[in-house]
Amino acid sequence: MSKPASPFRRLAGAPALCRAGLLLAAGVAVMIGGCRAETPPAVPAMPFSITGIASGQPIPAQFTCDGAGLSPAIGWGQAPASARSLALVVDDPDAPSGLFGHWGAFDIDPRAGGLSQGAGNTASAPFGQPFRQARNSAGGQVYKGPCPPPGNGAHHYRFKLYALDIPKLDVGPDVGVNDLEGAMGGHVVAQAMVTATYAGQ
Repeated sequence: MSKPASPFRRLAGAPALCRAGLLLAAGVAVMIGGCRAETPPAVPAMPFSITGIASGQPIPAQFTCDGAGLSPAIGWGQAPASARSLALVVDDPDAPSGLFGHWGAFDIDPRAGGLSQGAGNTASAPFGQPFRQARNSAGGQVYKGPCPPPGNGAHHYRFKLYALDIPKLDVGPDVGVNDLEGAMGGHVVAQAMVTATYAGQ
């Protein structure tokens, strides 16, 4: 007559999480309702995206030359784990004189979560914001609000955010907005873009 298998021998083959709950104080293993390893459901990753500017919609006047000219608040979805800095480029491909760079902010900490309204109107680090800013096409090292010529129709303003695998861009203090993307070569791990419009008042 064969000897019944030890309950502890049966327990040894159970998943680790089950074994911990099968031993009673009396030293007897009891299987209740079966025991199986549970795999937690996968949590979908948040996309790297821009918030604060509505794609395809007019830019509010307060962020343009017809208002206070403030830089808008810009937020972003979760940056990739490999991102060590972010760079933001805002430009207008419809400008009569060619591509007009309105704002270039870079060496941004990915963990910051966003840039507050008006952040681009203050001088760069070390005297102001904790990120660097490029020179816009008007010559200033701050945000330049949209200001299309009268009767020129609506212009399209591209807000482009880049996640980079380096903490700082290797550029000089007078780098222009339109030169930033070329300086990122080989370091972009993710990017997002929204395009908004403005026709002036």
